[in-house]
Amino acid sequence: MSLRGARVVIVGGSSGLGLATAKAALEKGASVVVTGRSEARLAEANATAGGGLETHAADAMDESAMRDFI
Repeated sequence: MSLRGARVVIVGGSSGLGLATAKAALEKGASVVVTGRSEARLAEANATAGGGLETHAADAMDESAMRDFI
């Protein structure tokens, strides 16, 4: 299944299942946006994904930060 033209947003995607999902979506052609609390971990995640992620540091437990992100 192709995701070409789709935009995927993953909250908590700097590691684990979130990062694996982000990589899979990239491989299927999606534009992928990932949030996480740590800019350093997001940069590391982006590097392991081949540099194709759009990353934003935001804590999912912080309502204000998530509003700013959206």
